[in-house]
Amino acid sequence: MSRCLLLCLSVLSVCLPNVAAVSSSSVLAIEIGSEWIRVAIASSTHFPEIVLNHQSERKTPAMIYFKENGPLAFGDAAWSALGKYPTRVFPGLRHLLGVPASSPLVEEFLNGSNPDSIFTDYFRDSHAFSFGEGNDEERYTPEDIISMFFKFALSLGRQVDPAISKCVYVVPTYFDSTQKQALREAADLAKLEVIAEIDELTAVAVEYASGRQFSTPEHLLFFGAGAHAISAALIRISSPVKDGSVTSSSPLLIEVLDSRSDERFSAFQFDRLLLNLLVNRADEAFKGRRRGESVRKSSRAMSRLMREVKSIKEVLSTNQIASISLDELIDGLTFTTKVSRQDFETLAADSLRAEVILSPLESIMKDAPVGLSDIAELELFGGSSRIPFVQQTLQQYFNRRLGQHLNTDEAAVTGAAYYAGSISKYPRYRQITILESKPRWKREAFVRPLDTDGRYVAQDRLKDLYKKEERYKMAAQARSNFESRLFQVQDQMSEFESQVGSDSKLAMSVEKVKQVLNQVEDWLSMQTEQTLPETYRRKRDWLDKEVKASVDLWKQMNQPNDEL
Repeated sequence: MSRCLLLCLSVLSVCLPNVAAVSSSSVLAIEIGSEWIRVAIASSTHFPEIVLNHQSERKTPAMIYFKENGPLAFGDAAWSALGKYPTRVFPGLRHLLGVPASSPLVEEFLNGSNPDSIFTDYFRDSHAFSFGEGNDEERYTPEDIISMFFKFALSLGRQVDPAISKCVYVVPTYFDSTQKQALREAADLAKLEVIAEIDELTAVAVEYASGRQFSTPEHLLFFGAGAHAISAALIRISSPVKDGSVTSSSPLLIEVLDSRSDERFSAFQFDRLLLNLLVNRADEAFKGRRRGESVRKSSRAMSRLMREVKSIKEVLSTNQIASISLDELIDGLTFTTKVSRQDFETLAADSLRAEVILSPLESIMKDAPVGLSDIAELELFGGSSRIPFVQQTLQQYFNRRLGQHLNTDEAAVTGAAYYAGSISKYPRYRQITILESKPRWKREAFVRPLDTDGRYVAQDRLKDLYKKEERYKMAAQARSNFESRLFQVQDQMSEFESQVGSDSKLAMSVEKVKQVLNQVEDWLSMQTEQTLPETYRRKRDWLDKEVKASVDLWKQMNQPNDEL
């Protein structure tokens, strides 16, 4: 019996290494991408490992489904709900972080989404999302939703280590300081203990360098092509050791000399173009077999076509033609078609141009301290870097074989995990020092609190927090302008009243305006700091219209220069 028990224990120790090995000192690395969420974990006993989701997959679609009754759904569950509940499913919101309401990115998002659930948040000069009506209405900003992705990533990490709370997250290279601030706010909302943030291409450089030796410094170019931008970085990697004996465990010095981005290249737009192509072909194929309504009217059919778009791009990265066949796409009709690589490149001609693809690289090399011949490697990262035209353009520019030593999907999150292990002083990890030629963004502390039930505090209770934000001044200034206008009208009406005399027509007009002013004063007393600037502007226009008749009449009585 004892031998059998020992055998069982030994089998368990072999089959469950992660449970025993990973301690509460583990650190998460999180990448919230435009299309995918990836999570890795670093611990004192293991090198970085990708954390699998509930479907045992290494990445999760960055998509969220707000159920009317029930918990939030992420990833594939959200994909499945997209066809039936398109107004409650939102994909790819990362690029909306920190961008103003007037941004073309917002307009692009609205063109591909149901606008009924989207409204303008004037306090933050951005868009937000609402569900329900009246007391049941729920409002979420992009930061709120991205924080839910962070919480989802944390829940995956806690399947491996229930006590984990620390993390390093990846920041897109093209993000400006406002967007970085919004991403950090989302992490704060998720109550993550952030020990560092790392630039996307810098994380890729860490992953590239982690298993290599650098007896002499090397200059490398890293090129990333993602869903909403292409980016490039010039990075110098070295191992600063005194005695010159460099090993695979020697410290690493990663110096980011420059980085540039170009947002004209948009894989997100590629998806829209391919989707429109499939819709047009389906409408043409079903002409005469349906009542003339476009496939676009069916949310279920559109959801299935959107899934095929992802598959088509993957197939065309290695093949000339992609074939699709969808049984019972709509009204029991089957849709089949073929999309060639030439079709795709024709659709995406505006972005797939050499001058667009090479613009970040050419900008960097124009001011670089080294020439192109001194670059050791040009490494590729990001799903769109697999597009053949992109690789051909880069190959002609570099005039050498492109470096493809990295997993283009996981390099950033794995590099972030290596960096997390390094700054956590885990003995198995190399010491990594990152230097940047440009000053780092310094955030201002702003954390939105949670209510006692774990929900975000209601928007009408955020006045103290809004005062800490620069955009809050928009509302305060709008109220101040309205009050000044009101006082000005009141003074003018007092002057009118004192000089009315026997003119009964003017007296009646002034009395009417006085009643209007009393109504406005009552209305103003009921307004709060949450009243939108647009509301004050509309009320001011109404007030001007109401007093215009009295003002015109007064001007006719020999006082043309006395303006309101």
